[in-house]
Amino acid sequence: MRKYLLAFALIAAFAWYAWYAAFFDKSRPSPSSGAGSGSVAAGTPPQSSLQPQAPSSQSQPSSPQSPAPPSAKTSGLYTDGAYTGPVTDAFYGPMQVEAVIRGGALSNIKVLQSPSDVPSQEINGFALPQLVSEAIQAQSGNVNIVSGATLSSEAFAQSLAAALASAKS
Repeated sequence: MRKYLLAFALIAAFAWYAWYAAFFDKSRPSPSSGAGSGSVAAGTPPQSSLQPQAPSSQSQPSSPQSPAPPSAKTSGLYTDGAYTGPVTDAFYGPMQVEAVIRGGALSNIKVLQSPSDVPSQEINGFALPQLVSEAIQAQSGNVNIVSGATLSSEAFAQSLAAALASAKS
């Protein structure tokens, strides 16, 4: 009889916790909030742990924002200019980067959008500088995932890879 009472108590405690987490825990996205679906609320300003940037249109294709003239083509891997990657889903919010190409090489990466909830800001505060540094060093979007920031790392790499693909010479 004790086993049944203990099992019932554990099941009841789990059910209460699941109900509490679904309706009252504001630190986690709710299934109905659209988090993880890639949607971005209208009027949501882009967030950046590196540099604040002006808002950019979500419907932008992954084409260059300021393409280099044909005469500016260099002998490097990429064509000079600033190339914006698509908005990618980092589960807790959107991620979008802009790759700046100078002298045919990746010279800078600007984070245009990143998840804005407090835990994500803290995580991205240490992860994004590492990702930017590694991507510039590797001259590609093929970067290692930062431990503890898996979803942000993957979204960063996807957006950067698309931006760099449009910058290929």
